Amino acid sequence: MSKAGSSGTVRVLETPLNGEFEGRAVFLATHVTSARTDIAGSSRVRSKATTVARVPRTPSPFDPEADFNYESIAVSPVGFKNSREALAGSYCRMCQRLRVTPSSRFLKQIGSTALALREQKLSEKEYKAILTTLVNDTDLIQVDLSGNPTSAKEASYITELLKTNKFITQLTLSEMKLSGKAMECLAKTIKACIALKTVDLSSNFLSDHDCDSLCDIIEETDGIRELILHHNQLGECGVALGRAIADNITMTSLDLSWNHIRGRGAVGIARGLQRNQHLSTVNLSWNGFGFDGCVALAATLLQNTSLLVLNLTSNRIHLPALHKLLDGVVRNKTLTTLHLALNPIPAHCTSYMLHRIRKWKHGNLKELDLEGIVVDKDFEPMLEEIQQERLLLVRYDAALMSQRNMPSKVDPKNIFNIDPVRILFFMKQHLRTIDLFLKIDKDISGSLTKDEMRYAFQLEGYPISEQALDRVMGYLDTNNDGSIDIGEFFQGERRTKREMIREALEKRQLLNSGELTQDGLDSQASPDLDSTGARAMAKYSQAFIKPKTQTQPGKPTLGKKTSTMSPGMSPRSNTFV
Repeated sequence: MSKAGSSGTVRVLETPLNGEFEGRAVFLATHVTSARTDIAGSSRVRSKATTVARVPRTPSPFDPEADFNYESIAVSPVGFKNSREALAGSYCRMCQRLRVTPSSRFLKQIGSTALALREQKLSEKEYKAILTTLVNDTDLIQVDLSGNPTSAKEASYITELLKTNKFITQLTLSEMKLSGKAMECLAKTIKACIALKTVDLSSNFLSDHDCDSLCDIIEETDGIRELILHHNQLGECGVALGRAIADNITMTSLDLSWNHIRGRGAVGIARGLQRNQHLSTVNLSWNGFGFDGCVALAATLLQNTSLLVLNLTSNRIHLPALHKLLDGVVRNKTLTTLHLALNPIPAHCTSYMLHRIRKWKHGNLKELDLEGIVVDKDFEPMLEEIQQERLLLVRYDAALMSQRNMPSKVDPKNIFNIDPVRILFFMKQHLRTIDLFLKIDKDISGSLTKDEMRYAFQLEGYPISEQALDRVMGYLDTNNDGSIDIGEFFQGERRTKREMIREALEKRQLLNSGELTQDGLDSQASPDLDSTGARAMAKYSQAFIKPKTQTQPGKPTLGKKTSTMSPGMSPRSNTFV
């Protein structure tokens, strides 16, 4: 049986099922013929196209230096599977037009919410290709171009990006040598961007010549919440910056550290903060406020009701300046954190500070940073009395020695003279290890950060330095991710336990063999530890070390587990549960 088409025949086998497929055979025969016709026609068209392609065509003129029309591509349709492919294709085409090599680092990050191109030494054309592509990236939130020197022409590309892309909220332009016309161009755009919340212009060699541009950003901004200007040269324009700060109503955080602000400039900044009632965090560290600046800040703190954190680290605050500053600090009802680290404050003034803080009952100060400042012998007892009444965390250096040329008698709680890792696990006392972990994990995130560890030590009454805290984190954080999970916490305790048992067994073996006497063992103790501190460490050691029983000379063994069992230890596994 056969069915004939218009110009072909399809044979169908004679089977019992032929009736079911008869209609399909006719349909197939018809479309096979039409397909042959289409193929023949397309081959003729292709041959003509080949002939036409041989005719030389004049390429359209293109000027790489010409200004690019950003508005034309802002709404251009894309025909790709997703936005990432569309952006990558647009970027490659732009690189081809500008005759530059596409950046592999940019292609890896394209389509993500954060873009980081630090220290890439981008040329003007590379700037143009990258920033032109980002115009259409609606997922982009953070842009970091730090370390790429930028001229006025390249700054214009950044301004066009900010004008067109309304989704960018964080802009980092540090170490880009922005000054003069480049800074002026950016300032006009930044102050008008409502979407921008954080702007970092640090380390850009800004000086008094760029003061007008910075004042425009601070005074007329509509959306910026955090402005970072550290490591510039703004000392001469402190008065103008102070006036701009006074008129700002949107910013909550301002960083003016390392700007050589002193004298009239320091007074101007303080007066601006006095009128501003919106800033909550101000960093003025590593300037030169001195006496005049502290007098002005004291007047500011008497009237300001929004400031929560004030950083005055290394500001040449000596004894007369400290007296004036405390007049405002103790009477301010909102300030919670004050940084006075690395200032020339005498030791005997540290206890005077606590006396003033304790006397003023309406203050809200919860954290005082005195790192690098040695305290006197009355400081720690007074701090303990204050902490019994309310929360006050203080960072400070070791207590001052009472007599010269004599070993210092420090409190056993002083973490500078006792192994901080062992002190950490000593704090558990009757708690289980998991309970200690949960006690330190304030945000219930399942991991312990450096700040949580610092506060845990301070709340237990153990002042800890940054070096000691780094030692604890380095010992416990085995995967170097910046935090300590529960597994690392347990492993750290086991390692500490094994180390203490090994040290105790080695000492006992030396004592039993006669190589070391008890007097010699006592002489090897740290001269910084008094008898109270030695007893504190001995008490902690009992949680790990069992009484000895001697079977053979020189081979100490562990005895039964009944006499010195720690409350938090399992009688079978000899480990903390």
